[in-house]
Amino acid sequence: MAKRKTSEFHAAMAPYYDMYSAGVKGDVAFYLRECKKAKGKVLEIACGTGRILIPAMKAGVDIAGLDLSREMTDILKAKAQKIGLKPKIVLANMRDFKLKDRFVLIIIPYRSFVHMLSYQDQKKALRNFYNHLKPDGKLVLNVFNPDLARIGKGYYLKHLRGGIKGRFRYWDEGKYDFANQIITGIQMIELLDKKGKVVKSKKAKLVVRYIFPYEFKALLELAGFKKVEICDGFTNKPLKSKTKEMVLIAYK
Repeated sequence: MAKRKTSEFHAAMAPYYDMYSAGVKGDVAFYLRECKKAKGKVLEIACGTGRILIPAMKAGVDIAGLDLSREMTDILKAKAQKIGLKPKIVLANMRDFKLKDRFVLIIIPYRSFVHMLSYQDQKKALRNFYNHLKPDGKLVLNVFNPDLARIGKGYYLKHLRGGIKGRFRYWDEGKYDFANQIITGIQMIELLDKKGKVVKSKKAKLVVRYIFPYEFKALLELAGFKKVEICDGFTNKPLKSKTKEMVLIAYK
């Protein structure tokens, strides 16, 4: 297995991640349904601080988590320990991890696949997921559906997400690289005192690659998946053109 390289972004932002990162509306319930339907072992890729994995464990799902960031998974373990759970965690890169277990379901919540920045990395990761699935297994993940109107502007306007909540502000700005479908973003969190004064701030760079719906379908088919569904958010209905979130379900 290749040497694990910790993400600088997740190392820097891990202590604040649960403050500003709430996922996508409806994703926890969706993934819990998928996990409960699975008749066997489940693997969550990029399990982070346990937003999906811990509820799945509480529901009795036989689930393991994989993530690149020790900082994030240390938080997961601490949260799980407080409620008497002992999660099975693997520190590895999604491109090249090697596990003895084979899974009936692999999930990748909250757009984590967009951290694969090249076509080569995407191919390696998807083929690796395929190889870790049982013959009747499936892969379920969600990513954002690229907004052509926003991409056409060539940049993100600097904006505030979440406002002042729990005495913090979260800033996000970024730029597009059209040729490589890359977004390079700068994210910053400001912690505030009761009077609204900034007492601490942290800034980090996040780089992701956006993927168009049928580009992703082709990637999955090239990886060996026999059937691919592209869904309208977490509804299990066909994708609509203006849907912000797409869910892909790929069957081995």
